[in-house]
Amino acid sequence: MIYFTIWGVMYIALCMLGFKLYFFLQQKNLHTRDKFKKGIASYALFILFICIEIPFAIFFPVWLNTRLNVLEKNSESTMYLLIFGVVVLSLSIWNARKDRPKGF
Repeated sequence: MIYFTIWGVMYIALCMLGFKLYFFLQQKNLHTRDKFKKGIASYALFILFICIEIPFAIFFPVWLNTRLNVLEKNSESTMYLLIFGVVVLSLSIWNARKDRPKGF
């Protein structure tokens, strides 16, 4: 149970850090002079963010439970862990909105 708690705290911190890193990189991208390069970099960052951050945030608690067997493995516990992942994702978005670039 202690490992599950440690991994859970690290998971929440990584979700929040992922949003902050994404907005930081987008802020750095705003200073690019070439509009074509700016557009390509912006879309590439967005695709990487969508492909890495969102699945990680939603499915990591379920994966962690299958590895550590903290909760009984059934559809109800899986549903609750998926809902927990969505809640953490939404709270990370809410928390990181203050770091969003002004021109973004």
